[in-house]
Amino acid sequence: MKTLYTFILVITMVLSTITAQTTSHHYFQTFDNGGSDGYAVFSSDVAISVQNGGLVLSAATAEMVNIMLPIGATTEDFSYRISSSGSGNIIQGAIGRAGFKSEIGMVLRNDSVSVFYTTDIQSYPNPDFTFLFTGPSLQSYTGMQLSGTRSGSDLIVSAYISGTLIYQGSIPNADPSLFSGSMYISLLGDGSPYTVSLDEIDIRYNPYIQTPGSFSDDFSNILSPWTRFGDFNVIAQSVSIDNGKLNFTYNGSTPTVLMATPPVGAVRDFTFEATGTGTLGSDGVGAVSRGADLTHYITVFWEDDSVYIGYADGFYEPIIVAATSSNVPGTRSKVGIESSGSDQIVRLWMDNLPVLTGTVVNPSERLKSGHIMVSYERTEQINISIDDVVTTYTSILTGMDEPGIIESGSFALLQNYPNPFNPETTLHYTLADPGIAKLIIYDVLGNQITELTSGYHEAGNHQINFSTDVYGLTSGIYFARLSADGQSQTIKLLLMK
Repeated sequence: MKTLYTFILVITMVLSTITAQTTSHHYFQTFDNGGSDGYAVFSSDVAISVQNGGLVLSAATAEMVNIMLPIGATTEDFSYRISSSGSGNIIQGAIGRAGFKSEIGMVLRNDSVSVFYTTDIQSYPNPDFTFLFTGPSLQSYTGMQLSGTRSGSDLIVSAYISGTLIYQGSIPNADPSLFSGSMYISLLGDGSPYTVSLDEIDIRYNPYIQTPGSFSDDFSNILSPWTRFGDFNVIAQSVSIDNGKLNFTYNGSTPTVLMATPPVGAVRDFTFEATGTGTLGSDGVGAVSRGADLTHYITVFWEDDSVYIGYADGFYEPIIVAATSSNVPGTRSKVGIESSGSDQIVRLWMDNLPVLTGTVVNPSERLKSGHIMVSYERTEQINISIDDVVTTYTSILTGMDEPGIIESGSFALLQNYPNPFNPETTLHYTLADPGIAKLIIYDVLGNQITELTSGYHEAGNHQINFSTDVYGLTSGIYFARLSADGQSQTIKLLLMK
């Protein structure tokens, strides 16, 4: 048995990514105590709620549903795992990371699973994907996991279904756009109502924005990972980054809606400042908003010859709380939303001069956070260019989305940091309940190197250092295993001398 165990362990190690992943942040959510804040769905006839320890999404149509997550855009290495269950009316479900024009993901259908990527989305209804793998789906499904790891200029991709490795390979000389983007979940039904429950989401990542709380963009980087959404039939061609501008361009026979959100993730208080030029056709509306879905948002919008502050709290059309003439001199607008007790204060400045203030009195919790959106809609002609953007914000994850910090009330062993390491590294772990816990280091043959800790622990977050100096270890892969209360978790460590 030991020989067989050793053989399986070595095979698993060979199948694993040769280059160790390096991630600095860990987002983990179980929804046992709520947790729907920061998740956004901008599709009609879709409702989100937390029920029985899961984030439940109910849809009434076959429309493709895309779920935005609370974390901001990520860069370089990532590992993304969800556990979920749902009704039989779903044609496909997918997870992945999407840049402005790129995407890498895995999609599960009723009879197959595929791993894919693209670097130049020209059409969302008919994207030109390169498929790395397509095979039969497993009979039992509990979740899916996708990871990407940089190895020089290559991107090593691994995909799992229900904890079973189904694909591992590399994208040689990967396009730079594949190394950054925002995590997403997408679903497609068969035309009948369906319900999906997301029971657990676990993401290890590096944030794209290195200084949390502020973001600026002059659009000199055509790969800046903004997210485009709205009318998916036209948005790939109608929202672009080129010539140092974020462009919204449409000339059609029917009204459309074009939206973009910056890569900051879900926010609470924020300011959003931009310089833009251009025109909208008749009945056109331009807006800067913070929202969770199409019926929960706070907005500042321009329509005809007026500018308005409004909100929707469970309905589509906004209630207006303030308005003024839009014939205010200036080309640089600034929108701000901040909490004041149980209220939300909304302000508009033009060229740094205050123009309009409104108060949303005692709104629901869903209106107190969300994703920042820039949108143009309800017209057949849109020709708007934004020169630059500066935003300051309070992330909804402040206090949780830090290196080594995950949701309390969970059991988890986080990836050590740094990794690779020499000669020491730090391991963070969380225990859901007080009790006896052990953290043991093993080599690739399963031999115990040391027992870092063993004994009674309080519930909550813990950390411990592991130094290799006293063990005479050589460069290579090692494993750390946390055990407590009948649960266990193992991570891989890479010592590189």
